[in-house]
Amino acid sequence: MTAPVRRFMDQILSSPLVRCLSGRVNGLFQAHNPTMYNSYAENLKAILENDKTLRPNFTNSVFALLTVNVGRRTVTEPHRDRANRPPGWCPVSAFGDYDPTQGGQLVLDEFKLIIDFPSGTTIYIPSALVTHSNTDIAPGESRYSITQYTPGALFRWVYNGFRTQEAFFHAKSTTKADIARFRKDQSTRWMDSLQYFPKIL
Repeated sequence: MTAPVRRFMDQILSSPLVRCLSGRVNGLFQAHNPTMYNSYAENLKAILENDKTLRPNFTNSVFALLTVNVGRRTVTEPHRDRANRPPGWCPVSAFGDYDPTQGGQLVLDEFKLIIDFPSGTTIYIPSALVTHSNTDIAPGESRYSITQYTPGALFRWVYNGFRTQEAFFHAKSTTKADIARFRKDQSTRWMDSLQYFPKIL
């Protein structure tokens, strides 16, 4: 990371408004999906306890990473964030000066939805599973976004004993029982992931 980018990110991370947003996003995540929230909290806690040189972006959030899009006309092409944890929720927040009825809408392809997305709005989506994008805004308008998430690799890192999957399989300390556990968990991971999606009754 270059020095100018580092200074910019330090400004973003120390901004009272951004820290407030982080706390709000975190609180809503905990309230509406406590099972997934707890798994994120436990994973981040384990990472920070294992490596004392690391510091979280925010002390009031369980999300490990964030992306800040600061182009005056932030537009994303249809995509899925394949590196994210597959069932994981990803909060996307938009800001700026634009007419949300004419541009900046959120598009969720598989759901066939186009959603008006006013400045200050946040939505949680499983961004690794759902193709998403946003529409362009008018000339002279501005739109920015902040996205928080935790990549699947960080969950694998903790699961594998704070090492890569390759290192796990090649380590002399890895036993046959460890590999059997890995294979078993791998075979049921998709079904186990369903517990992280709350049911609306």
